[in-house]
Amino acid sequence: MRDAVEHGASAGGGIAEQMYQREHGVRPRIASEVVLRERLAQAATAALARAFAADGR
Repeated sequence: MRDAVEHGASAGGGIAEQMYQREHGVRPRIASEVVLRERLAQAATAALARAFAADGR
C-alpha cells in the first residue's frame, strides 16, 4: 500500500490528470492563491453587476 501511495497520483498522475494532459497537451497546474483570489473577485463583481442589472436599477 505504501508503494501505491508513493507512486500514485504524484508520480504518474491519476486518470483525471492523464485525461487533461491528453486533451490539452500539457500537465495541469494548480493556480496560485493570488490568481484564485483575483478570479473569485472578478466572478463576484460580474455576478453583482448581473444581479444589479436584472433588478432594473
